[in-house]
Amino acid sequence: QATEVLERLIAESKPQTVVTWAREVFRHWQLDELWKQPNVHAASGSDDFMTLVREADIGITTVDYAIANTGTIVLHTSDKKPRSVSLLPTIHVALIRESQIVSRMGETFAPLKEASGQSLPSSVHFISGPSRSSDIENDLSIGVHGPVALRAIVVKGV
Repeated sequence: QATEVLERLIAESKPQTVVTWAREVFRHWQLDELWKQPNVHAASGSDDFMTLVREADIGITTVDYAIANTGTIVLHTSDKKPRSVSLLPTIHVALIRESQIVSRMGETFAPLKEASGQSLPSSVHFISGPSRSSDIENDLSIGVHGPVALRAIVVKGV
């Protein structure tokens, strides 16, 4: 059902461009049909891909963890998982497995360190939704720095 929800979200948003992390990052998500669409591009490390990311309407990632008590997602980046995909598009879509949900932030540090070897990855992002900024007159602006919206698709039982 995650594929259906993702396809519906993309259709409703009518994006010009969708970018994702490298295809192999999604190998257990059964999303092969996604990249058959002409406006969907997977991370390639090329300058052309960075141009696409800057103009993208939707960026799709997985997560390392989702923190229940704060509604925060945690992801670390690599050459196959560029941080630009979660930061530059207008809408960030995060794919989450139920098994990745933890209660508190502290539960994420030890497993992140174990997964990466001796130290934490150099780039770990804790994302709690769009940025919020106000000027001196208290006029609120949302999404000034990063995506305007964050959508999470949670798959139960895995």
